[in-house]
Amino acid sequence: ARLSAAATAQGNLAEAAQALEKAVSLRQDDGNALADLGNVYLRQDRVDDAQGVLQRALALNPTLPLAHNMMGLANVRKGDGVAAELRDRTDLDMPRVEVHEE
Repeated sequence: ARLSAAATAQGNLAEAAQALEKAVSLRQDDGNALADLGNVYLRQDRVDDAQGVLQRALALNPTLPLAHNMMGLANVRKGDGVAAELRDRTDLDMPRVEVHEE
């Protein structure tokens, strides 16, 4: 995790993804590592990959804020802002937020 954080901070997303992929392969039940990997994938514009690992993270820990946030961003990147808003509101039991799409 430290290696991936350092690589991410330095902008080396390929190295960060590689370190997190290894961590996830060793600890497949680590929702935080999956959410971090989803974050890196999003930064690499690998939206489908990000959604896949974020879904796994949320299956392990449905209240993981980073995973919800990253999944919302992934939905927006895929052009589904309404799904992003609904995910945030229903999964975290948050008040309704108006979404204004242009």
